[in-house]
Amino acid sequence: RSGGSPTVWALEVARVETYPTFPGPAFSRFLSEQARELGMRTFLPPEVMDQVSSGAILGVGEIEMRFGRAERSGRNTELRVAYLTPGGERSNPAWRIQGVSRSANVLLQALRTVTDDLLRRDDRVLSCMGSPSPVGVSRAVQLACIRKVWTAEFETPG
Repeated sequence: RSGGSPTVWALEVARVETYPTFPGPAFSRFLSEQARELGMRTFLPPEVMDQVSSGAILGVGEIEMRFGRAERSGRNTELRVAYLTPGGERSNPAWRIQGVSRSANVLLQALRTVTDDLLRRDDRVLSCMGSPSPVGVSRAVQLACIRKVWTAEFETPG
């Protein structure tokens, strides 16, 4: 408080990118192997891969937030990782922002690395985007095409 007035803060979600994951060992193995082939030196932590494989993590989001005092123009930027987790018996899946964690950051990095490679070289993704290159295609369309291709490849029927 200054001068008896409450401090008012502004919070803006500036950008959100979401990456799907799929339960079962096939997707976990694919993600881990592809990330390593593409030069990622850090191994995906086993506990995170177990969560992906078991379906405890249904998706991973990168959230960029800007915050600061409402009466000032400057804003701080914070990048955070969120997991889409299954809901209980009576609730829908929910996004949960993760604490600062090496495991969460490594999982996000692996998804981003593999996704960016597929956007350049996978004919199914390029066909979905309707472009021979990701240049000029919105990030939302790029990620929707990745999701479509991965769903066809990794989603188990039923």
